[in-house]
Amino acid sequence: MTQCSLLEWVGVQRRLVQPGDLFVDLFCGLGGASEGAREAGMRVDLAVDSDAEMLQLHALNHPECAQVCATLPDCSLEFPISGQRWWLHGSPPCTKVSEANQDRDDDDRSEAVEMVTWFLKFAMDSSALWWSMEQVATPVVVQALEALRRPQSPYRRRFAYTVIDFYDIGVPQNRRRLLAGSPDVIAALQRAPTVHRCVRDVVDDPGGTHLRNKVWWMYCKKGDTYQKTLLTQDQRCRPLDMPSFCITATPLRWATPPVTGHLRHISVRQTARLQTFPDSYNVGALSSRARLGLANAVPPLVMQTIVQQASHPGALCA
Repeated sequence: MTQCSLLEWVGVQRRLVQPGDLFVDLFCGLGGASEGAREAGMRVDLAVDSDAEMLQLHALNHPECAQVCATLPDCSLEFPISGQRWWLHGSPPCTKVSEANQDRDDDDRSEAVEMVTWFLKFAMDSSALWWSMEQVATPVVVQALEALRRPQSPYRRRFAYTVIDFYDIGVPQNRRRLLAGSPDVIAALQRAPTVHRCVRDVVDDPGGTHLRNKVWWMYCKKGDTYQKTLLTQDQRCRPLDMPSFCITATPLRWATPPVTGHLRHISVRQTARLQTFPDSYNVGALSSRARLGLANAVPPLVMQTIVQQASHPGALCA
């Protein structure tokens, strides 16, 4: 580790996250980011989302926090005042920019990208001492970030971003996402130790020897080109000593090759475990809404890791 000067060390100490520092969660949904921040010792102060049902579930799990049902951007919201130590996190809706969503139209995608750009600028212009954003790692999102790094942009040196598979920091599934934030927050995250866990590590009551997802096709390289190939039932399966497929609103299924007949969905509780939510977390009684909320959530372990890395002087002083 590169040694810090005295002045740098004082600055680093000020920027270390301390227990009780405030956390603000925009587009909070079910509350994955809030839960991770709480587990890392922060106090969740404000949560905002336009989905009233998800916000109610957030309130059940975070009663100490103020919940506001609003469509962002909303200029009437009251954020922590300047001088308070707080972290701003946002997970703008990603469905309209996801590569998996082929039903989107250009207007929807443009609106979603504008929301990403709005949040980035809002975060950098706010009084937050730290900030972060989680988003799908698609070309249109990367282009939006790169537009803010052009030479004439006043924001060009005020943020950083990285693309990471959450499997590499302990989430037991392959979940590739873009994380943006304060430059020192992203630098600290990139120094996080690699931790791998598989399905078997978190699910103690599997309904089969494998997991199967909804994908029927994949592009396989043949010579210098990629050809669309239809997968067999068994090729769509993954053993339990590997990470899970990415959790989506369409539930995974338990399978035992050779696969025949009807396959049982993994349960909501098993889905929550693959997303690193604690068993005590209330995801609601309606299965379809719970699955949607879990699929859209930031895995709590991810936010916990980001905050813990920003609490470590060795990670911020480089």
